[in-house]
Amino acid sequence: MRLHRRIVIYVAIATGLVSAARAAEPDWSDCVVPAFGADKGKALAACEAILARSDISDADRERVLITGGRAAHMANDLPKAIRYFEEAIKLAPNSPEPLVRRASAAYGTGDYETAAAFAQRALRLDANYAPAFDIIGTIGLATKNFRLAKAAYDKEIELAPDDVWARFHHFEYLMDIHAQPEALQDVEKLLALPAHDLDTQFTKFRGREISYHTFARLERATMLQSMGRLQEALQAFDDFVQVDPGAFSYGWRGWYYIDNNEFDLAKADLDRAVSYAPDFWILHNLQGLVYLHIKQHERAVDAYTRSLELGPDRPGQCYWMRAVALRALSRVDEAEVDALKAVSIDNGFRNWKLGKLAQLGYFVPGDDPAKFESAVHDAVKACILDERCS
Repeated sequence: MRLHRRIVIYVAIATGLVSAARAAEPDWSDCVVPAFGADKGKALAACEAILARSDISDADRERVLITGGRAAHMANDLPKAIRYFEEAIKLAPNSPEPLVRRASAAYGTGDYETAAAFAQRALRLDANYAPAFDIIGTIGLATKNFRLAKAAYDKEIELAPDDVWARFHHFEYLMDIHAQPEALQDVEKLLALPAHDLDTQFTKFRGREISYHTFARLERATMLQSMGRLQEALQAFDDFVQVDPGAFSYGWRGWYYIDNNEFDLAKADLDRAVSYAPDFWILHNLQGLVYLHIKQHERAVDAYTRSLELGPDRPGQCYWMRAVALRALSRVDEAEVDALKAVSIDNGFRNWKLGKLAQLGYFVPGDDPAKFESAVHDAVKACILDERCS
């Protein structure tokens, strides 16, 4: 009886150890390329746990390195992504995929020369490897080499006509060369791709992740608006809200209403948009614009302050518009501080605004670099003191 009991205990202990060992094993199903809305950290951790094992084949290790590298890239950990891709290249020197992934990571760091070199290495292994053409086309766009971008993207679409990235990047090329009618056709082709691919693949826009499905709907509506096809644009925004209610659909329809001086409708849409994404800076920025137009200046200041707290991608514009609201409240000293900050921390906004101030006669560019900053300061101060200048 005691012997039998000991056997049962030993079996139970052994079973427990096996179960514990199995529980400690990484879940291969979690080491996947993150889809839209998925936890990139979880995917990366699962891949790292598998890579820590010594009992996986080189082929499996290469696959996990590529997957983990892509998860790291999506999580903005480019050094880790590069390290993983380079390890994958060593394990599979004749495969074009890790080379193209390494090229993509190099592009992410702004090293276009290295990105192009890795993409060319991939094409020497497989002259019809579509993702390599995507990298080359994107480099062409970034460097304004539109002939290179067109040739690469055309070839990519020829090889992979149903690839979301191929279609989207070709659309971006058309937008960059101001071919809006053709770009609109590209958006329609993008929206005709399988919904699963559009819903699971994503990019970043205004500092937030956005699925290609949402992005294509947004681009379609805003492009119709920019082409002056306002009734079609409004219908596109209405359809967008119906099929994809959220921060982007309500937020950008609200922006459409602002542009058309329908501020009550704009406010209602923006309130809905904020309810979906209270931490999205641009929605508060747009609310500030509505409050400025309806002369609720205290609320405008609060909205722009909240936008700045959330980290806008164009802080200069936020500071400048808050300055306009502060001026309307006769808080001129604070307004001047904000306006000067706007042109000192955001070079893109600074260059645009100085052009506007020059047109209005506030800023006169001179040949003496030593006097440039003084001229900028004087122009900003003059504008802030003039209620007609915004």
